[in-house]
Amino acid sequence: MIQGAKSFVLLLAVLAACVTAEQADEQPLIFPTEQPAAALDASADEPRPAPLAKCAGEKEMCKPPAGCALFYADDDEKNLQTCILIPANETTNATLGLCCENVLSNRIKQLLTDDNRDQFSPGYNTGPELGFISADDLSASSVNGKSFTDKLETLEAELKKIGIKVESDTPSAGHLRVFNTTDEARELSLKALRLAAATSALTNRLGLSNPNGELRQVDLQNSRLGESCPPVPVCPAIGGKYRLHDGTCSNPRRSWIGRATSPMQRLLPAHYDDGVQVPRSARGGGPLPSPRLISIQLSTDGHRAPQDRRLTALVADFGQFLDHDLVQSPSFQLRGGGGIQCCSQDGSSVLPPHQRHPQCMPIEIPFDDPFFSRFRQGCMNFVRTMPALTHNCSLGAINQMNSVSHWFDGSTIYGSEGQAARNLVGPRGTLLNNGDRGSLALLPAQNGGCTRRRQTENPNFCFVAGDNRVNEQPVISSLHTLLMREHNRVAGILAAMHPEYSDDGVYQETRRIVIAQLQHIAYNEFLPVVLGRRFMETYGLLPLASGHSFDFNPNYDASVTNEFAAAAYRLHTLVRGDLKLSNNAGDSRIPLRETLNSPQVLLWPDAGDALLSGQCSRPLGAFDHVFSEEMTQHLFQGRGGFGLDILSLNIQRGRDHGLPGYNSYRKLCGLKRARDFTDLTDTIRPEALQVLRRIYRSVDDIDLYVGGISERRSSGALLGHTFLCLVGDQFARLKKGDRFFYDLANQPSSFTADQLNEIRKTSLARIICDNSVGVTRLQPLVFWQQDDARNPIVSCDSALIPRMSLEPWIPEVPNT
Repeated sequence: MIQGAKSFVLLLAVLAACVTAEQADEQPLIFPTEQPAAALDASADEPRPAPLAKCAGEKEMCKPPAGCALFYADDDEKNLQTCILIPANETTNATLGLCCENVLSNRIKQLLTDDNRDQFSPGYNTGPELGFISADDLSASSVNGKSFTDKLETLEAELKKIGIKVESDTPSAGHLRVFNTTDEARELSLKALRLAAATSALTNRLGLSNPNGELRQVDLQNSRLGESCPPVPVCPAIGGKYRLHDGTCSNPRRSWIGRATSPMQRLLPAHYDDGVQVPRSARGGGPLPSPRLISIQLSTDGHRAPQDRRLTALVADFGQFLDHDLVQSPSFQLRGGGGIQCCSQDGSSVLPPHQRHPQCMPIEIPFDDPFFSRFRQGCMNFVRTMPALTHNCSLGAINQMNSVSHWFDGSTIYGSEGQAARNLVGPRGTLLNNGDRGSLALLPAQNGGCTRRRQTENPNFCFVAGDNRVNEQPVISSLHTLLMREHNRVAGILAAMHPEYSDDGVYQETRRIVIAQLQHIAYNEFLPVVLGRRFMETYGLLPLASGHSFDFNPNYDASVTNEFAAAAYRLHTLVRGDLKLSNNAGDSRIPLRETLNSPQVLLWPDAGDALLSGQCSRPLGAFDHVFSEEMTQHLFQGRGGFGLDILSLNIQRGRDHGLPGYNSYRKLCGLKRARDFTDLTDTIRPEALQVLRRIYRSVDDIDLYVGGISERRSSGALLGHTFLCLVGDQFARLKKGDRFFYDLANQPSSFTADQLNEIRKTSLARIICDNSVGVTRLQPLVFWQQDDARNPIVSCDSALIPRMSLEPWIPEVPNT
């Protein structure tokens, strides 16, 4: 229930506050806002103590840097002491590691209230009992729903006839490729729109004030509206060892949770003006400020965007890759796949109502816009996200679709649908398909103008992978390529070790291993950067040094939250305005606008390796309210010299998704609800607060995304208070609500202790080293800038970048 989800977040705050006096210095509150963040620029070098022969701390061990990644993420990482990992001999110097503790358990194992309420279930407060709704009422609302979708189909046919659609080589066309979807998803979305129209009709017919509370409990099973409900997935009686690609059956009690094309869940009820789907207005009435106006005033000159010089640009790239594994919010499209156009052909104005698709939500551009006015643009195209059907087709506010599996399951590599997954596998069924260009295989070329024969001729060459956003930018394509190669590398070893395995057995066991590697990299290396160690400790997210975890609880709903997908995890402020390539010949840079949906740079010899090397050596953009102009003026730029604005799109996306304002999430995450703008000084940067005062009439109008990026960074973390809460919530769900999570005990999918010990040797540096030719030297912690003492650039053969052995899999028998 929503109340349960709300209690869950508040429970964490209470648990974090229940710290003994002895622990207080080491264990701050879950949302530390009073502590100043560390300086973004690296401090000057100081004299370093000699490495220790033995670590001084009673619980400390000498480890390679990746074994101490959790502690490196602290603001005081410079206090990590170096130690002698491998003593010197006659021919080599000593190899230095780092001293840090072994994490053997998580402090919080269960996150249930005393009454054992389901904390992670999407839903809503039921409100007052509605009583009996007649069959006539339901039948009439069904007719209204059907009438709405029939008119929609008629309008779409007319729009196609008169040529109102997204034209090729425009920013909207580039954006559409990122939010593309399938005909099957569209049909499900039409059914969800039919239910939304029926909800509106019933609300008006019965004079209801709260359709979310009063109608959501209505049983539609025996009505015409219930005919739309998707079937409940049937799972094996005994849980299998391997995941299903579409995400079903990962929760043994509720098999539909996390299924591709299912809705996201909400932490707070949707805020729509009509309770169903009309985006919210300002508190005092009238429209909210234009997203583009907010962007102009909030994001100043992107050429001078600040940088976080402790971290590397690869943080943003891996974060985006991880986002693609968890969520895709598909925009509504015309039947047959055409893009919906909401602006006039020249972009000067919004289309008139009779030519405007109901799913249009265009962004008006001010007439004096400092950039777009040069091109006479008065309208930015924006199409709403497809709504999805709940498992029981409940009435109420729309909820947006996640078209990929909600689980952290490598769907970027393997796909989120059975047939699509099979299409990615080679003839024998063990290896992933790949191209044959260059010293190491690239991803396979996409059909329809991107065939292998035309690779060098076609400037729009593109790849195929488990996720259709593989071509969004070349570093994402490179990460896809690395993990395709890693799958094939591991599969080759397993097949040689076990000639008796079936082809599918090799594929499934390799997939299981690679997903575990990806999860370990995320929780051991990436999340400590984003969330910080102290916050992860409170959430029970620390990666264990040995042994198994026992965190799984089938009551937890791991579905992606709307707040995470549409606001908190939109990390675009971290993105730099260009990509850096680095190799023996030197460094070069490519403007971001030239790379989006254009991965052909990877056809250059070893360009993928050069991109990864470059991104591992350049500073990350700071997490704040300042965006690169490549993102706010040239996103998916087409032939006209201008693109879209990611900040405007993100603000509009939150309104489309019915997210309440920032103030509501402050309260959810343990802060006092602000009465006026002065109350925001505890979290919002002063320079951002000045802008918010000018733009918004009420503190309650502030959009969640705008408030989140305007917060000061929390101590030891990348994010501010509120986004830290919402992102941490999601990754807690993904760990504790997934029976396939890599370090779990007592599951059919559980690894042995020896296998887990090898998986824990995995690092992103090792994945890069093992699957590259041009990268021969790298720092062990690739999300952090190199440091001569604690994170030095070393040979890929160094013990500081450990190798995972597959020997513990010698007795393994696949069970599909």
